[in-house]
Amino acid sequence: MSENEKKDKTLVEQHALKRLHKVEKEQRKPYAKQSHHFSWQQFIMIIIFLIVLVIMLSTLF
Repeated sequence: MSENEKKDKTLVEQHALKRLHKVEKEQRKPYAKQSHHFSWQQFIMIIIFLIVLVIMLSTLF
């Protein structure tokens, strides 16, 4: 092999290792703890739950 072929091979290997690292990082991503952002859907569901709870308690008294 000439030196250019060896150099090209090492560049290909470097690229393959970078790609492998990127793929492994993406595969670990679903298992990483995600930040909890506030959702309007959760807020509305909590409000509805509290309204139903207040109505149920008011019927008891």
